[in-house]
Amino acid sequence: MIICKIRMIGVLTLAILLQGCHTFYVEPRSGSTAKMRFVSIPEGVNVGVSKYKPNSCTNKDKELIAILSGIAGQHVNNRKKLDMPLKPLIDEKNYTETTIAAENPFVFSMSRDASFVTGNASFTNYCMVTASFDPKINGMYEATYTRSAGNCSVSAFEIIKDGDNYRRELIKVQQLDNFPSQGGKPGCVAP
Repeated sequence: MIICKIRMIGVLTLAILLQGCHTFYVEPRSGSTAKMRFVSIPEGVNVGVSKYKPNSCTNKDKELIAILSGIAGQHVNNRKKLDMPLKPLIDEKNYTETTIAAENPFVFSMSRDASFVTGNASFTNYCMVTASFDPKINGMYEATYTRSAGNCSVSAFEIIKDGDNYRRELIKVQQLDNFPSQGGKPGCVAP
């Protein structure tokens, strides 16, 4: 059992590294910041969350924030919690919270990569949404990834204090791409 878990972790780590040699996201240590929650609604599939440098949306500038849901999400403990209000009523492996820089464009992507075999054929189903918005100082935000009818989408919200309570308010993000595809893994389009 232990050997099986070690192999699984080794395979998952290798798979992550081979997906474009990710560097890992490091939260800002100084300057103006905001909080961000990423949520994955699909159960049982790997949803990757990455950050890009503003105006440079290339794989070499991609930083992995977390892997949510799915088998990788079960074995990779990369889901941080900041005790933000309006916690989702879903399994903790399906969301992460992190600190981001404020007052500058924050460019992020959420993507699903699922491979499956049917009969003698194998398929890869990939769907990525890349978006950008300008977080306010001390703001709290949430991006929720969903998938239905062959497409994926990300809804973004600002979490606002309203008296003694909090509420989610839909915010407009600039969607940079949305590439559902079979097989290929396209890069993202710079703003």
